[in-house]
This record gives sequence, C-alpha cells and structure tokens, in this order.
Amino acid sequence: MIKIQRNDPCPCGSGKKYKKCCLHGKAPGLKVPLRKSMLFSPTQISAISYTAEEQRSAMEKLDQFLLTPDWQGCEEESLLPFLAPYADLLKEPGNEQLLELSLEAYRFYIRFDVLFEEKKTAAENFLKTREFTPGEGSYLEMMRDTTMMLFQIEWVKPNSLGLTDLITGHQVETILPPYPKNPQKWDIIAARVVPVGLSGKPEIHGGVFQLDRLYLNNILEMVRENLAISGKIAASKERHHVYSELPSLFFQIFIQPYTSPGMMQLRT
Repeated sequence: MIKIQRNDPCPCGSGKKYKKCCLHGKAPGLKVPLRKSMLFSPTQISAISYTAEEQRSAMEKLDQFLLTPDWQGCEEESLLPFLAPYADLLKEPGNEQLLELSLEAYRFYIRFDVLFEEKKTAAENFLKTREFTPGEGSYLEMMRDTTMMLFQIEWVKPNSLGLTDLITGHQVETILPPYPKNPQKWDIIAARVVPVGLSGKPEIHGGVFQLDRLYLNNILEMVRENLAISGKIAASKERHHVYSELPSLFFQIFIQPYTSPGMMQLRT
C-alpha cells in the first residue's frame, strides 16, 4: 500500500490535505452510515456448529455435486469472466501468490455466489439434496449467506482486525488472516467474513483482495452501480444475492495494477 504523507491530498476525496482531514479520524468522504450493531447477531453465531473435518468434507461434497451431469460445464462457463482473461498473467513466474489468492477467491465465488438454476447458487441447490451431515449442513448454510464485501480496517491487534463494512456500515472483529501481510489501519480490503470460523469467532474465508485506498471513491461508485443493477432486496431472506457479483468486480479491481502497473483502468 502507498504511504500517505501529512501534506498529501486526503485519499477520502475531500480536497483537503491529509493532515487537516482524515489523519486523526474517520474519512468523512466515505459517507458510510455506520451502525453500532455488529455484522453478525448472537443468534446467528449460536446456531452454527461444525468441525474442521466437517468443513473439509462439506466442500468436497459440494465439489462432487458440481461434477454431476446436470452441473458439468457450469464451472467452466463461470470461469471465463472471472479468471480466464488473466490466465497468462497468473501463470507468469513470480505470480504464485497472486494465483493462489485468485483461485481461492474463485473457488468460493463459484460455489456460494454464482446464480444457476432457479436463480440459486450451487450451495443452495446442493442443500436441497440433504446429502450431508448436520455439521456439514451447518457450515454450508453459514457460507450460503456470505459473499465478498468491501471493508475498511479500523484497528489492528496482534491476533485480530477490526473491520467496517463500507457498504452496510456494520462492524466486526475477525481473526487476523494470513494475508494481507502487515495490515494497517484504514487499509481497504475485499473479503468474505463468516460469523463462526474454527476459532469460534468471525473469520475471513475465501481469499482477501487488498485494494488501493487512493481509488476508494472510484471503487465505491462502481459498487453502487453494481448494486443498482442487481436490485434492492434489503428485506429479503435472499438479500445476499444482491451482492453476488461483487467478488468478480473486486477481483477486476484487485488485479488491474498487475496488468497495467501505475494505472487504474477499471472495467465496467
């Protein structure tokens, strides 16, 4: 991430110098309706129970489901707009971590975000089969209601992060993920936060994209446009479908600096 100096223009877009704007407080340019409530309620958390083995086997069963005749070809079709345009870049020597992050995010995107038959995700369709144990079902039902969202890091502790969802304004404390390295206050990340990880606390699953804060207003505008196209289902039980295309958008934003170093050319 770029180190912002005191006399630099503030990254919030206010037009003021950083030292006279957001150096000592929350960026006013974000205009996020912050809420004191947490991202997940105690009721949600108490209903979730699974082991590491059940998490692994649940994902394996979901993978096998996608290989059945009715679903063959769906994954390849979804791969095209997500990773295929960047296949050569991801294979280049030195881009091993980039490839790993991209594949991890894609694996969760194809299973929990992409809408297939009857406007349902692969996980939602698999859950209708009832071919899983209670623990596997608990994990899949939890993941069914997640997607990658846009967060600002509010604070960093030795083993955890404080995050504000820049779309909903909700806040959450998560276990410190292995990436990004050396996270800093006010860093902007796109991540999938789950209410209960194996630690028993909220965790980040399915990859993290670290985004350039200097382009935050541009990113927020693209998110707003994406959500406007998806529709508003704020009161619906399937409200996560509104955000289902955000992982693909965040991936495009994340990978653009690698395709055009020093430039921010976002595809809409």
